[in-house]
Amino acid sequence: SSSINFARQSNLPVVATNDVHFISPDGYNTHRLLRSIGLNTTPFRIPPDECCSKEAWFKSGTEMLKQFSFCLQAVKNTVSIDFLALL
Repeated sequence: SSSINFARQSNLPVVATNDVHFISPDGYNTHRLLRSIGLNTTPFRIPPDECCSKEAWFKSGTEMLKQFSFCLQAVKNTVSIDFLALL
């Protein structure tokens, strides 16, 4: 991907992240409902750029490994950042 190429060219570590807006996949419908209330519209009329992806839920480490199987170094780098935050 372009992000990985940019990181390598810039000598920066790649990390695995996920855009999180709700705790579990079940939260997507609630998120859409809340967005429709906030936008004063119906869930069916929410503009695509006003709602997050169905994938924007908090994933476990195992799920993140699956999602980033193409770049396991990104997962390793993320774990080391998390560890450094504890110091």
